[in-house]
Amino acid sequence: MAEFEPPFKKEPKSKPSRRSRISRNHRISRTSTPKEAFVKNRRANGVATRQRIIETARGMFATGGYEATSLRQIAGASTIDIATLKYHFGDKSSLFAEVYRHGHEALMLYLKPCLDGLKEVDGPDSLRVALEDLVIGLHDFISTEFSFVRMFLFRLLEGADAIITLEDALQGVAMEMFDDVFENLRQLKLIRDVDHRAVLNLLVSSFTTWFLIAEVKPTWIQAPSPMHEEGRYRSEAFFVDMLERLLLD
Repeated sequence: MAEFEPPFKKEPKSKPSRRSRISRNHRISRTSTPKEAFVKNRRANGVATRQRIIETARGMFATGGYEATSLRQIAGASTIDIATLKYHFGDKSSLFAEVYRHGHEALMLYLKPCLDGLKEVDGPDSLRVALEDLVIGLHDFISTEFSFVRMFLFRLLEGADAIITLEDALQGVAMEMFDDVFENLRQLKLIRDVDHRAVLNLLVSSFTTWFLIAEVKPTWIQAPSPMHEEGRYRSEAFFVDMLERLLLD
């Protein structure tokens, strides 16, 4: 006897996925609501305003120094009111700390490969290459972040009594990184047993002063200046030679 066949066969309904159920049940456009768009735009404007303040403050601290630059001056140059500036940064020391942090991050970006190269030194030849890379990295940083360098020099010359904690901490971090590298080189007997902090401070101060003189007193510098490619090679060779004479036997 033939098996009974129903006149029609119901296909089982497939269960929709959770995503399709949510989409069907809520039929909400993916575009932002007016309130969400307002919040997003306000945040974007806040980020842009904050960045504008940092850039303006860096330029003013670089040309006028920390002590002589007021929040009101920075606010005016940033085309905002003083209340907006204080909303973002609070007081002048906090603003300076943030400007300094940005500059320090740029410095580490240039110097970290140089420090890594010094860590990998295994003999006099590779040490000379690593010292040359250090001078080139410092030169690259100074030429691209000169406003930070000027700000740093102003801060040293002012000798302000008030210590800005973040600035002091970041300077300590950089110095400790160099301490570790040069102490290792000393233990390997690849450099002389000299005060390497004195050597580093001499390098940084002379290099930055050299660039400052080239900017404000170009007639004091033998042409072409270190701002130009040929002059840059000459100044780099000079500072590499200075480092080698101070560190190597």
